[in-house]
Amino acid sequence: MSNFDDNPFADPQAASPFSDPAIQRATQQAPTGNLGIDEYNPFENPVAPSNGASTGAQLPPDPAKRQQGQAATKPSLPAVMQPLSDPAQKAKVTAEELQKRQEELDRRAAELEAREEALRSGGFTVKQHNWPPLPSFCPVKPCFYQDISVDIPTEFQTTVRTMYYLWGFYALLLLVNIFGAVMLFHFDSSKLDVMAGSIVSFVLYVPLAFVGWFRPIYRAFRSDSSLNFMVFFLVFTVQVILSIVSTTGVADYGAIGVFTAIGAFGTSKFLGVLLSIIAACQGLFALACFVMLMRIHRLYRGTTASFSNAQAEFASGIMRNERVQQAAANIAADAARQTVQNQFSGSRY
Repeated sequence: MSNFDDNPFADPQAASPFSDPAIQRATQQAPTGNLGIDEYNPFENPVAPSNGASTGAQLPPDPAKRQQGQAATKPSLPAVMQPLSDPAQKAKVTAEELQKRQEELDRRAAELEAREEALRSGGFTVKQHNWPPLPSFCPVKPCFYQDISVDIPTEFQTTVRTMYYLWGFYALLLLVNIFGAVMLFHFDSSKLDVMAGSIVSFVLYVPLAFVGWFRPIYRAFRSDSSLNFMVFFLVFTVQVILSIVSTTGVADYGAIGVFTAIGAFGTSKFLGVLLSIIAACQGLFALACFVMLMRIHRLYRGTTASFSNAQAEFASGIMRNERVQQAAANIAADAARQTVQNQFSGSRY
């Protein structure tokens, strides 16, 4: 059975082709590397046949050289696509990301807490009064809340700010008017009534102007209130007329006007020039008031405000008043009591 696997037709004298030492080494050596069929180069590193063999067999290429060739032909990644190799840099990026995420979570938690607080308090926050801006140690506290950039729509903020500056100019003008009246009294002691009238005008007109026409126009543009528009037009029209009278100086009630300045030139040239400047400022203020009145009237016609809406707001405002509600409830209770008494007395007879 030792010759069972031999070829019976082979020449026993012929040498086996597998007896060649080079072929035996090539078949017995285990393949190394990961080369595929497409990557294998049969002409790489040719090996001469050993011991004069004529078979022409070649040895497999050197694994070290094959790996060097793969490294040379393998494309390198761009610098921006290569991962971070520095552990310290990786830790720094991770810490920055965690810090940003923590800040975002804290911000969202604060927003949710503020919303919950607003819902618990009834859905709105009470705005603290901030006008006039008084120091904290002052015993008198602010009386109004005012923030034009928050309360007023963007398209009306310029108009409301102009009205606020106009009120401030009016307050400054009345203060300068007191100075002019004092100077007039200094040169002419018979003008005591002018000086007294200028002081009363400053004390009286400055707060009345703020409450009478600036606050109504502020509330009118804030909530598109027809009632406040009507109040503003009524009071500001009186303001325009008063400014024109003050500019002329006809009524001697404390305002320095044109006629007052002309009369002062006979006393002193310096006094005449000073009072003329004050009278010119009076005229400038009257002109500015008239221009703003026309401008706001045009804006008013472009809004949804109307006289009927003003009447409705006035009626609803009266009905929301606690005293009016109490009076109406008392009247209704008296009427019901009187009706019951009348019915009871009629049933007895």
